[in-house]
Amino acid sequence: MRLRLLSSSAALLLLLLSPAGAEDRREMVAMPEEAQHRLLQGMHDHMSAFASILSYIANEHFESAARLAETQLPIGPMDPETEQDMLAYLPSAMLDGRSSLKEAGKRLAVTARRAAAEHSYYRMRKVAGAVADVQAACAMCHAHYRIR
Repeated sequence: MRLRLLSSSAALLLLLLSPAGAEDRREMVAMPEEAQHRLLQGMHDHMSAFASILSYIANEHFESAARLAETQLPIGPMDPETEQDMLAYLPSAMLDGRSSLKEAGKRLAVTARRAAAEHSYYRMRKVAGAVADVQAACAMCHAHYRIR
């Protein structure tokens, strides 16, 4: 887990510290403008949900954090036809990252519920690890792919 956290944090740091004029070496994922908009809106919704999850955890509202993790990760609910249309443009590694994010969200929900039942240092470390796994899944995809 530490290695994943370190590698994803390093990738995110490199991405953030890249000069504005530097060439973006991430793989471009081509898709129509409408699909880009839907994907970006889904990511915005995901970031908002993740911020709420972190806030719930910080305030020890673990059940609320668990519910959001289950329903909003990887990307909030969308109608199946729209989702299938958008997903058709994503490369298989990006789809794998989406699956990793969904699984990390499930683990976060489970660990948050366990922390609600047993407030302990051990449980909080597990929650922190699950949060790191969610962030690592996001960072992996964003470090390798772009849509614009």
